[in-house]
Amino acid sequence: MIRRLLTFAFLTALTALAGARSAHAQSSVTDGVLINADSMFRDLDKRLVKLDGNVQVVFQGQHMTCDHAILDLKKQQLTATGHVILTNQRVYVEGEKVVFNYKSDTGSIYNGFVQSDQVVFEGDVIEKSGPDHYLATNAFYTACETCPAAWSFSGRKIDAELGGYARIQRPVFRIAGVPILILPSLIVPLKSARQSGVLVPTMDYSGKGGLAVGVSYFWAISKSQDLTLTPKWYEFRGYKGMADYRYVLTKDSRGDVKGAWIHDRAFQQELQQKHQYPESFDRWYIMANNQFELPGDYVHRANIKMLSDLRYLRDFPNEVNGYGDASTENKTSLSRSTDDQYYSAEVDIYTNLLKSYPLASNDDAVHRFPEVRYAVKEKQIGGEYGPLVSMNVDYVNFTRAGHSYDDLTNNALPDGSRRLQPIGNPNLGPHGEIQRDGKYDPSSDLMRVGQRLDIQPKIAYPFQIAKKFDFMPQFSFRETQYRFNPPENAEHPTDGSQGFNPTAARRYLQGEMGVKTEFSRVYGSLTDPKSKRWKHFIEPELNYSQIVWNRRPNHPFFGELNGGQWNRQFEPLTDADLNSANNKVQFDYNDRTYEKQVLDLALNNRLMRKFWVNGSPDYENAVLFRVSQSYDFNEARSTTPHPWSAINGLLNMRFKHFETNTTAAHWPYANVTDVTSRIRTMVTPQNYFQFSYARSNTLTEESVPTGVSSNYGFAGGILTRYIEFQGGIDFAALHDVMQQWSYAAIIKPPGRCWTITLDHRQIVGGDTQIHASLNFDFGGGPPPLPETGVSSTTGTSSSTVTPTSTN
Repeated sequence: MIRRLLTFAFLTALTALAGARSAHAQSSVTDGVLINADSMFRDLDKRLVKLDGNVQVVFQGQHMTCDHAILDLKKQQLTATGHVILTNQRVYVEGEKVVFNYKSDTGSIYNGFVQSDQVVFEGDVIEKSGPDHYLATNAFYTACETCPAAWSFSGRKIDAELGGYARIQRPVFRIAGVPILILPSLIVPLKSARQSGVLVPTMDYSGKGGLAVGVSYFWAISKSQDLTLTPKWYEFRGYKGMADYRYVLTKDSRGDVKGAWIHDRAFQQELQQKHQYPESFDRWYIMANNQFELPGDYVHRANIKMLSDLRYLRDFPNEVNGYGDASTENKTSLSRSTDDQYYSAEVDIYTNLLKSYPLASNDDAVHRFPEVRYAVKEKQIGGEYGPLVSMNVDYVNFTRAGHSYDDLTNNALPDGSRRLQPIGNPNLGPHGEIQRDGKYDPSSDLMRVGQRLDIQPKIAYPFQIAKKFDFMPQFSFRETQYRFNPPENAEHPTDGSQGFNPTAARRYLQGEMGVKTEFSRVYGSLTDPKSKRWKHFIEPELNYSQIVWNRRPNHPFFGELNGGQWNRQFEPLTDADLNSANNKVQFDYNDRTYEKQVLDLALNNRLMRKFWVNGSPDYENAVLFRVSQSYDFNEARSTTPHPWSAINGLLNMRFKHFETNTTAAHWPYANVTDVTSRIRTMVTPQNYFQFSYARSNTLTEESVPTGVSSNYGFAGGILTRYIEFQGGIDFAALHDVMQQWSYAAIIKPPGRCWTITLDHRQIVGGDTQIHASLNFDFGGGPPPLPETGVSSTTGTSSSTVTPTSTN
């Protein structure tokens, strides 16, 4: 705002002096200097021009006003006194006296100040030795707009270069004018570009770690890479070293690698007390997220998250996200996509987090090493009216570090039912290994290692009738080959039980016919082309699919494959599958094979809004309401038929001040409903209140409810001139117990020169985590976007201080 006012005043002065002279004022142009004053006296011998009353001088794009001035044409020097103001498009200067060389643009300001953007210098004498270079004696510096300044530095000398740095000798740090800290020397940035320097210290607190203080050094290695190093001290844990490296190679090739290491005293004591673990143990993590665009349209991606122990996510949730997940995933892939084909090779390594012992072995985790995909994208053959063909090929090698199978046993539960349970306690032993009986039993033990090749070609022929009904007939064939690694003698057991063949195959042919239509109506003015309009769509859908030929393997890996409900094929694997003769626990739900003869029904309601932005039309899906259900003909012929699937509903609404996303599934035979809902009301996107609710039921294959979980939460956000706030609370509704809560606040005191950040969270099973930091804006202005795309949120002029020592 100040800059715009000064620019306006400067242009106004030029216009007034050049074309609108006052009847009493005197104006002239001398030696390239435009002058104007109430009275003007010229001394031709001494080549002096004396100006008095409402003096205005314009030279080299600068405008000066004062009460009195002397223009020395020999020395090319201007001496101004009395309410001196000197302005240009970047700097505003005031002083009792200013002596300036109007050719070299250098001079001295006495008992004055210099302001550029938020930066303000005051001094007894301020020497200007270049276009942006100033040296102030007995000086004062701040970037705050309040008076008195919220914070400031005073020093014997301040050597400042706008767009560079300010070097302060013997600085005294003041808050609201009160001295707080004395330093030998200090360098602060006055530029917006990324630069190396020490960041403002941060403070943390946690119940187990105690008080923690960290100081980071930001190294701007180049325009496309930077590194942040952070030594951190914990009251109870000890010292930690942290590093965060970021780089950008091209617009689409970038990444970051970060990690930490600590010899954790508090964790060591916990291991010794609870688990009798006497050895020294170091904790660490490494995370990497990278993407490289390679020649030939190949893309390499890597997402790595490696942890020293299973508690690291709980103890340091601000460093590594994902606490509460069942596992961590390390993934690397190489892919290529063309107009008609797709190739990829991927490796996925998982870490099982569902163990109580923090140093438990990961031998039971199953990895995809590798997974290779090839796809022929849908394309038309045989001309304009030919069919559409496509194909997907997927090969996966499922492997693990430990045994190829899980050792389970049939134990009777108190209610008389039988459930497969691990032998012994899987979390006993020094490494958390599962105890085994050493004998493979195909009837109860589960094979977890093997290879799978899945090939699915498809042909479709869409057509339309009466320009109203869209038909989509299609046929697909699926061939799946398996190879396992069973223990010795598993294929031909000596006790006469069914053996475990090392190979298996599944193949089937599936036919589908889909039909849908659309009814719509437009609401709003049809005569005004610039008016806002609404369009309502009703889209009924009907789809019949059947596996017309099926060859299913008779193999212990797949179970008995009798009576499985098709609508439950894609449900996640749970412990209930251990007691299911039909499902068992396979690699994933792609191994489930059911007889299929299903009719799917769906009804979509959509409301679309048309509006105008800068004279151009824009469209938005404001409301989507979808209801769907399926009917299983095979299930209808069973002894206890439950042919209807759950009634699934989706409501998605997006308005300026209201949003909701709600999904529901009503199970008709169990008469229970699963719900996930989020409702948000807002004045602006940052000022909102949100309510969420989730309810999930556990059902047997016979649709008998066996358990329910229910949670609800509240969240909100506030954005004002002086504060930004976001927070939320989650409750376990059945027990009315608070599961977790968190909030983050950024306090922005008046002056636009500093912010206080506070992050406070409590996670289930963890302790309280508090993070606080203080950030200063030293007047460099908003940072520009880096040329190669490296984010400049870390290490900008708003938070970098470089202290130096004096000789």
